[in-house]
Amino acid sequence: KLSLTRDISLTKQHLSLIVLFAAYGTGILCIGYGLLPELLYATPFNLLLTFGLIFWNSKIELKRICLFMLFIYLIGFVVELIGVNTGVIFGAYEYGYVLGPKVLHTPIIIGINWIIMVYGGLILVHQIIPHRSILLKSLCTAALMVAIDFILEPVAMHYGFWSWSIGDAPIANYIAWFVISCIISMITLRLKMEEDNWVAVFGLLCITVFFILLNNQITDQEWMSFTLAM
Repeated sequence: KLSLTRDISLTKQHLSLIVLFAAYGTGILCIGYGLLPELLYATPFNLLLTFGLIFWNSKIELKRICLFMLFIYLIGFVVELIGVNTGVIFGAYEYGYVLGPKVLHTPIIIGINWIIMVYGGLILVHQIIPHRSILLKSLCTAALMVAIDFILEPVAMHYGFWSWSIGDAPIANYIAWFVISCIISMITLRLKMEEDNWVAVFGLLCITVFFILLNNQITDQEWMSFTLAM
């Protein structure tokens, strides 16, 4: 019985990793290389797919993981709602249409993005430094989130995910990402909700690689345009 359970778990994990690889690989080819640029507007579905696979592979008791992920969703959505409508948390910015339907100028999907990013980052950090303090793990996760956001910003602005009133992301954006991610991480660790969910780590890795490759593609296109202009 134990062996059968282990085999089913591995199969589910492997299937999830293959689906994520296919989804983000298709996105890179279709969006970054112009094979089907309209696929950009499927971003909310891709985020839902990623979240669904993370949830499917969770080993935490169903009620606990549902309540916990709802908690992270609400934190992420509320801070974004306040931020986009006041400009006092991240700086003055507004969302485009890529992330789908909005409530009070805030995409409904954005809370799911917070779950994928922070939870995946925390699990990765927990696997690397499992015996370190809650504070150190939380600080490392927050630093990782800021680094990923730094990579993500140019691509997100280029493709219209969102835009900043001053043109580029202000320092307040990165400070807010650090503080909020650190708080969510500390709460997660206090509640002992970290787990060995490698699909969450792989989902975060896919998003990061996706934006790195698109960023390189944008840079190459801008360099080519500059060269031709000269």
